[in-house]
Amino acid sequence: MHRAYISRSQLMAIHIRLELTKHERWMIGMMKASHEHSRNDEFPAPGGTALLHNLHLCFAA
Repeated sequence: MHRAYISRSQLMAIHIRLELTKHERWMIGMMKASHEHSRNDEFPAPGGTALLHNLHLCFAA
């Protein structure tokens, strides 16, 4: 019997790739929303954006 095996590092790489694409989609959504001049209450607090940016930097390192 042959069992498919994914190493922990490969699993992490896949997870990070998924997280980055999710983050990119969120960024694109935010850019579209700002271009549409949406209501201010639709935007997250600046702290939330900074936190996401820091996470993005951690993944990139």
